[in-house]
Amino acid sequence: MKILQLLIILWGISLTGFTQTNNRFTPYSIGDQVSNIHFTNLANSPRTSMNLSDLSGKLVILDFWASWCTACLGKFESLDELQQQYEGKLNFMLITRDSKKIASETLSRFKTKKGSRISLPSVTGDSMINNMFPHRLIPHYVWIMENKVVAITSSDEITISNINNILAGKPANMPMKNDLLNYDRTEAIFKADNMEENPPILFNCTISGYKSGIGGGSTIKKEGKNATRLSVHNQTILQLYQFMLRKAYTKARIIIDIPDKEKVSITEKDSSNKYDKLYCFELATTPMPAEILMNKAKNALENYFGYTASIEKRNIPCLVLTNRQSMIADSIVSIKKSRNTVNGTQHLTELLELKLNIPVIDESSKKIIWDKDILPDLSDKAAVFEFLEKRGFSLKESKREIEVFVLSQK
Repeated sequence: MKILQLLIILWGISLTGFTQTNNRFTPYSIGDQVSNIHFTNLANSPRTSMNLSDLSGKLVILDFWASWCTACLGKFESLDELQQQYEGKLNFMLITRDSKKIASETLSRFKTKKGSRISLPSVTGDSMINNMFPHRLIPHYVWIMENKVVAITSSDEITISNINNILAGKPANMPMKNDLLNYDRTEAIFKADNMEENPPILFNCTISGYKSGIGGGSTIKKEGKNATRLSVHNQTILQLYQFMLRKAYTKARIIIDIPDKEKVSITEKDSSNKYDKLYCFELATTPMPAEILMNKAKNALENYFGYTASIEKRNIPCLVLTNRQSMIADSIVSIKKSRNTVNGTQHLTELLELKLNIPVIDESSKKIIWDKDILPDLSDKAAVFEFLEKRGFSLKESKREIEVFVLSQK
């Protein structure tokens, strides 16, 4: 009987993957040895389950994700490419709380550059592994090598250099992703905890550098129809100004008219110091209309950073989508309908503007059904022009007076 009880206890510990201390379970952290985690209810895999031990000798990176997380989905293709590049040495295991049905439908949308589906398997309907590695922000990555947690990171650390270092047995010199699990966005970012009695705040504005563990975004606290606090988390100077004007523009419609342009946004060169360009902003006040509060916040930004933002009409170079004169009679262009189809040209012009980094103006009158699966490489301007010409459209360079966001010296 004692042997049976011991086996049951050991079996329970291996399933939970936790260490037990004082009758409570302690999640894993960096440096801990990991038990044989059981990956179950797999989607996007020929197997329904597997164990961590099946991947022995490889670097295993757990990727915690959700179907609604665009940042998570945006990494899948590059993760799949890395797994192919390090075949036999590296495996990504996706982990989601989503059902197998939702996860399978989501993953089926992603394809490699060769057109085949990505090969990343995913645990679905999970709670156990999420509890082993608690976090609040996703994507969340846990690096395991030889059954040991060697790193817990954000997506920024998923690089060839870091992978090579871990595979070579070198120390994981990566910043640890340490989410503030109990952080409440409805509460103030900055609190005067050192005061025995906190007098009511009449007006207070605080600007700080990057604050780890709370993610990005913003919240506005309201009392009835009025607002009492605005909190913006970990944004660039450019993003702060855009938020205060309640306007979001593509990069193609933003004009930065200051000497040191790189200071206000993150560029490709900022992989190592990007956190130096992120700020937290908070303004607390007595109840007032949200519009007035936003104006006060904008004034505070201008006073501190020395820039001013405005929405202006400017005549600038654009690409203009029109109908070819010889084919105006064709009012509808239908292209292989599937679940990846999009009605109208608006979505296409938005995609083109993002890829080509130039404003794209839709002056066509055609009704069209686009199948995203057969669109050309949208970053290849020549291929796009040819694709549209064949379907009765013309995309030409011109100038138009359009609304743009302008950041300039105060």
